[in-house]
Amino acid sequence: MIPDNEIPDHETSNAETSDAEMPVIEQTQSFPGAFCEPCNKWRKPNALLANGSCPRCGTQLDENAGAVAASAKAQDAPKIPWHFWVMVAATALYLGWRVFQGLQSLF
Repeated sequence: MIPDNEIPDHETSNAETSDAEMPVIEQTQSFPGAFCEPCNKWRKPNALLANGSCPRCGTQLDENAGAVAASAKAQDAPKIPWHFWVMVAATALYLGWRVFQGLQSLF
């Protein structure tokens, strides 16, 4: 054990440094969504209702949601790709053929 009078300098606390001398670093964090005070929860943007309110208590959390929803309605809905319809037709033909085979095996 080291006697108290032989404690190295790097292990002693520097009590002379005050909080006023320490640089202040602003810490900002960006969270997607908004905090609902009544629910005490963070809500993600996709968890909010279309008008930007909390789905649980109805508190208005996002003021810009109304404008975003209006602009989204103004845009055309994305078109379904042609290969999706090819797969739907192929699936319908296949299932129709399997139904025909099932009925054929019954009679």
